[in-house]
Amino acid sequence: MAEHLISLIKIGILCAAAATIAARAENLVDPTRPPAGFGGAATAPVDAAPRLQSILISSTRRIVIINGKTLKIGDKFGDAQLVAINENDVLLRTGKSLEVLRLYPSLVRPTTNGQGGNNLDTRTKGK
Repeated sequence: MAEHLISLIKIGILCAAAATIAARAENLVDPTRPPAGFGGAATAPVDAAPRLQSILISSTRRIVIINGKTLKIGDKFGDAQLVAINENDVLLRTGKSLEVLRLYPSLVRPTTNGQGGNNLDTRTKGK
């Protein structure tokens, strides 16, 4: 009888421990879940300042992603029309004005030194 009582106590302790673990598991957040607002139908409004996010160029097509929207030449983005896709930038035309969107806005191209080379080459010729 004492062994039966000890078995029941052990089972009771195990059930209580399992219930505690289950209650704590409900508060855990899935670490692989995307952040709120990621993907889905929530995209940037068209009125937002256009931000060039990606340029995809292949032998058969040229597409860009601006504010989460995929576009090809001739497509509209708000009031603007996409008129050119280059390797690092695109051109949007609104009426008579053109706007250049750069993939890397902070990238500054090197200036030339007047001899056709760039001013970043500090090696001396003839070495």
